Amino acid sequence: MDNIKAKFLWDLGIRKDNYPKTFLDTIQDINKMVTNVEIGYCGVSSRCDGQPGMFCIKDVVGTNHSRYAGQTWIDAFLDLDRGANIIKLYEDNPSYWEEIKSIGKSDIGLLKYGDKYYIFSKAGGGNNRLITMKMKYLSLIHQAGNNQDEIERINNQFTFSANIRELPRDNTIPFIVVAMDEDLSGLSVKKKGELFTITKKFTDLELFKGDSAELIEYFKSLFSTDVYGKDEVKARLERLEMGCRFSPEKYRRVLEDIIPQLKTSNQLEER
Repeated sequence: MDNIKAKFLWDLGIRKDNYPKTFLDTIQDINKMVTNVEIGYCGVSSRCDGQPGMFCIKDVVGTNHSRYAGQTWIDAFLDLDRGANIIKLYEDNPSYWEEIKSIGKSDIGLLKYGDKYYIFSKAGGGNNRLITMKMKYLSLIHQAGNNQDEIERINNQFTFSANIRELPRDNTIPFIVVAMDEDLSGLSVKKKGELFTITKKFTDLELFKGDSAELIEYFKSLFSTDVYGKDEVKARLERLEMGCRFSPEKYRRVLEDIIPQLKTSNQLEER
């Protein structure tokens, strides 16, 4: 263990033979919880409307970083490649941690899934800083015991701002957006607030604007021969089919539930 990391733990009152149980909690791997299609959706801020927001470090439970995901918090802390530098930053410039409590002044990046947060490199990351701060947070919470006033004070102290990308509660949306933005040529999808806007790529020609429910209906309409010609619908189905071949099985299942013709086209190919 680096001397500076050992001193950091010692100053927190932590000894190797009395680690708080929470030190041994496993850092969750967001890559094993959702598909790469959903990760890809959150990887583009304009598609999932990435926004600055506030979070409490108690709700940070995982990461997309392969080096730290799956480790315990204590093991990840001891394995940090820049841990010593972060501790020095904390000691030399404690005001830094106050500055990043202001919306828009933080380069930390998180993915929000449900009501929990995951350190997310495509939004800015921050594994070294957040894992180090998580260690201090867990130490202080352990020492607070059942003192609810103290726990609330600590939670407030460890509330910071970040660039947050969020997976929508309707889990069909990422698949629809990726299908339109990547597999169906000519379309560009952007989201702001609750509204999605679809334009023709490389132009300002707006084809659609609406909420998630309306987006689903618009997506369905792209495969309706009542709206578009048979050849155009067939070409879209073929492009979607090609995209399914290189995506997780869940991608096909979700799209088949929305576009039954896709399932039919797949069955015909299998014959």
